Amino acid sequence: MPALVFVENTLAIHSQVGIICDSDDLEEQEYIDMARVCHFTGKRTRAGRSISRRGKAKYLGGVGRKVTGITKRKFKPNIQKVRALVDGKVVRIKVSAKAIRNGLVIKPPKRNWQPPVEETA
Repeated sequence: MPALVFVENTLAIHSQVGIICDSDDLEEQEYIDMARVCHFTGKRTRAGRSISRRGKAKYLGGVGRKVTGITKRKFKPNIQKVRALVDGKVVRIKVSAKAIRNGLVIKPPKRNWQPPVEETA
């Protein structure tokens, strides 16, 4: 899911923020972090249904499976908070596990800091 969608070359809809702006203003805007939304893939919580059934399947010799209830549920993506390089800066962003596996996240280099050595006479 792209973060920017151009409509008639004049207006752009920033899907992660939910605002409409001129295409000239896009360079000035920064990314706004949203809850449970992947920075790279745009994965977010989706709505769905959970179907409860009872009975024995016909191919097993039963009279068939019956639906006993349908309830709403949520499908939540596996979102992780990671430190990553975005536009040359180290920032903390929320990304999906799939984005991490596919190599979309560039991790910052590890620090090799050591405490200063104290001189003893």
